[in-house]
Amino acid sequence: ERRTDGLYIMAAVKTATWTGAAGDGEWTTPGNWAVGEAAAEASPGGADTAVFAANTAATVNFGELGLTLGTIDLTAKGLDVVFTASDGVDVIVATLNLGTVQSTSTGRTKITLDGVTMTAKNAVALNPGTALILNNAANLSAAQLNMYMAAQYTPEARTELHGGSTLTTSGQMSVNGTSILLIDDSQVYCKGNFIIERAVNGAAAWGRVFFSGYHPLLKVT
Repeated sequence: ERRTDGLYIMAAVKTATWTGAAGDGEWTTPGNWAVGEAAAEASPGGADTAVFAANTAATVNFGELGLTLGTIDLTAKGLDVVFTASDGVDVIVATLNLGTVQSTSTGRTKITLDGVTMTAKNAVALNPGTALILNNAANLSAAQLNMYMAAQYTPEARTELHGGSTLTTSGQMSVNGTSILLIDDSQVYCKGNFIIERAVNGAAAWGRVFFSGYHPLLKVT
């Protein structure tokens, strides 16, 4: 922020929680966010952290402008969040945190990128009970993508790509025992090791990769 004397001051990094109170589903509307107990004065951006609380069901539109963000925290249980954006909008996030380990069949989390282009600079982990869905030519680039096995009675981690979507990792991609990767008329590019592993607890369960549609592609380089 620039002051009247020409000097710059650093804006405080904030943690904002999605409330959707404004009712328009727009990321850039301050009224959809809260900082602590108070309404946010601005939507999260820069080095901020955006948090989605447990059991949030929402469609969130990034809008027509690009976004750079510190963290998107989607680790709470029971989320069903769909992200959308206008064509050509890039979302760059330093840390994309997805669902925490679910201990029962309840509290599943589903995160959908619908036509969104997103770059996550961290190694993204999908824990059991979390589904990551890419639809309508969505693009996700990450340092790594690691899908972890589920214990007994726990829903599997799964990543699904549909409708010409693309997933790219600059490092390894792993599909651990019980996890599922579905490539439906879409493309996956792994620029590190691609690992399919058996469950480490000795159970007869391997990570699974499924192909469907006319032009699914998995390329490891």
